[in-house]
Amino acid sequence: MKCVIIALALLCSAQALKMDRTPRSIRAQKHVDKFDAIDRKAGLPERSKMDRAEWKKKAAEFTGSADSIGNGIADEMFSYARGYGLAGDITSCAASHSDSADIMLCVADEMVSSNAMGISDIICDEVDAYNTNAADVLHEALEGAVEEAEKGFEDAIAYAKADKRLPFDYYAKTVTRMDDYLDFHGVVTYVQGELDSYTSYCDDIASGAGAELIESNGITGSANTEAGLKSLVKTNVADDDMGGAGSFAEGLKTDYNNWALMKIPEHIESLFHTDVLTRKQKHANRNKWRKGQFRRIGRRPR
Repeated sequence: MKCVIIALALLCSAQALKMDRTPRSIRAQKHVDKFDAIDRKAGLPERSKMDRAEWKKKAAEFTGSADSIGNGIADEMFSYARGYGLAGDITSCAASHSDSADIMLCVADEMVSSNAMGISDIICDEVDAYNTNAADVLHEALEGAVEEAEKGFEDAIAYAKADKRLPFDYYAKTVTRMDDYLDFHGVVTYVQGELDSYTSYCDDIASGAGAELIESNGITGSANTEAGLKSLVKTNVADDDMGGAGSFAEGLKTDYNNWALMKIPEHIESLFHTDVLTRKQKHANRNKWRKGQFRRIGRRPR
């Protein structure tokens, strides 16, 4: 009996000590706080407040229509272009053209110019930097547009966001699908041919690529307003199955659901995520360097 009483006393004392002492060292708590801050920034639950089962929780499958993704992307893209004078360009181009494809080509020429999005300037910068890989040149030139498309993609399925530790990389998947789309419509082949041939000026490549895309899509009609042209773009993205491979939006929906249902190994997803974030940051650093706002870190003097 005496032994039982002593054992109970020791257990109670140990429990009291456990409740009274600091659960983590100051260093360990700082480590936890740092990762909690990362989780909050990523829109995820803080890992210090989750058990293991919650930490590995799966995402919800997206059951909405692919069209909602395509519509969201089109809305964001047109909103983005509006900031570069889209309304005025449509008005002036509609005054001199009646066919929708001609109006879109005219507007595209204005959008890629130096005083608008500057896409032609980026292509020329890449050529000056000895870059002759068409896919990579297009990644650099369309960086801003892809970021807007990413927003439309994310907003369309925002309600299905989950608590998985590795966030879904909307940007990476948008870039990958863009590659598929431009490759199918011959844009990558066209740009590569121009880069290899030296038969045209670098600032003509963007306009020619736009013409290739519009012609390949077979856009027709007499739409001459922003609403009408946006409707054409939405219909085109929704209906174009890229030779049976599924539309732009359908591919994005499949990518999301593969991730949500864990059909893609997380270590592969993690490597992909890192690779794309690196490219994205390099682009941002390059633009800062051009503005004199970035310098490479140096070695410690010896």
